[in-house]
Amino acid sequence: MHHVMPCSHRQGLARLRMFSLLDNYVLSVASLLLLAACPGGLGGDDTPEETSPPAETSPPAETSPPAETSPPAETSPPEETSPPEETSPPEETTPLEETGPTGTPVPVAGPSPIYVTVAGHIEDTAIYTDCDAYPGYRTKLLEFADFLEPSGARVNLQVEYEFLVGVLDCEDEAMMASTEGRNVLDYLATVRGFEIDAHQEGGWEVGADNYADVRYLGGQATPLFSEIVGGFKWDDPNQYAALDAGESGWVYPDYTWWPETLTLGVSTLHHEGNFDYDDLTSGVWRPAGGGDLFLEHDPSARMVYVGPGLQHQNWGGGDCAFEDIGDYVGMLVDYVDAGRIDPDAILTSTLAVPQSVIFDRTQYDRVGDMLNGLAPYLETGRVVFATYSEVVQAWLEVYGGQPHQFLFDAIDPEDYTCP
Repeated sequence: MHHVMPCSHRQGLARLRMFSLLDNYVLSVASLLLLAACPGGLGGDDTPEETSPPAETSPPAETSPPAETSPPAETSPPEETSPPEETSPPEETTPLEETGPTGTPVPVAGPSPIYVTVAGHIEDTAIYTDCDAYPGYRTKLLEFADFLEPSGARVNLQVEYEFLVGVLDCEDEAMMASTEGRNVLDYLATVRGFEIDAHQEGGWEVGADNYADVRYLGGQATPLFSEIVGGFKWDDPNQYAALDAGESGWVYPDYTWWPETLTLGVSTLHHEGNFDYDDLTSGVWRPAGGGDLFLEHDPSARMVYVGPGLQHQNWGGGDCAFEDIGDYVGMLVDYVDAGRIDPDAILTSTLAVPQSVIFDRTQYDRVGDMLNGLAPYLETGRVVFATYSEVVQAWLEVYGGQPHQFLFDAIDPEDYTCP
């Protein structure tokens, strides 16, 4: 539903910055009080009351992704919140292997394929609203799309509020001439087949904007903006309930959004740099709720969750379990062939690409290596590229909406590939 809004997105952005300063002060004081009161330090969430999970909602070890889906090896992706300097020089990159036409979500004869999605993230960063700097990031985003195209990868680009402000305020006819008269997001969605999703870094809805506000601005940028939430807090029952009931915007309170698909679930600690409890489940189901109910399938639930599998790539630093998505997918194939995973069940994995990689050509070769590692599985039909919406469509039409979860804890550590 769309209504006349009481303020512009520029005014919303001003509120965002004002509230962010206040939030930073309040959060700092709250953190000192918590450190004094808690011998173990901070381990909770400092989101507003209406979205913070109560302490008793931590999932029990036998049912929750923290205990079952998140080995310590997956816990050290780099910070995603600060894109590289816009002036970083482009470099030569190794071409991707041609993999033929984009994969279809319909499985071929034999074991069920593994559905792989490339998910790029663009976080809330003020520089995107600077119309002097914005064109450089726009150019780099298009270069990243050009780089991915030979692989046939299907892409979900998940964006936050500030980048949408840049798209709507900074693009003009001269700029859009290079993208068929469309802004960059509408071009990527309409011409390149990207899905564009609402994102909040760490799943935190703080400051002035929430997921509904991102979805509202996204709809102004392209009519193809998806109904997908990327990066929500799986262990926050209040946030799940708010999204399920239809979330009204904070900047645009007359706009209400009912998202249809959730993915890339993170814990309440993710925003603090602790990735130990982020969800690493492969599969698709309808969660009965957040927290204790997250892994429980409810066939009557409205929202579908697409498990990311290995959502933390080894971008450098820290320990890891699998060097990259090719190794993780190879393990899934081996487990299917060995009868350790039902060959008729749906399996999923995500190659998550942070903005620090999207906007830095010097890192493209690493992305290319990961995608080229999937080539043997693509050629044999064991892997299919698909957007999240295509995964859900296949789950409903091919698998009859039957839930499946392959938990990370089910992997034998002897099968990890990192040194």
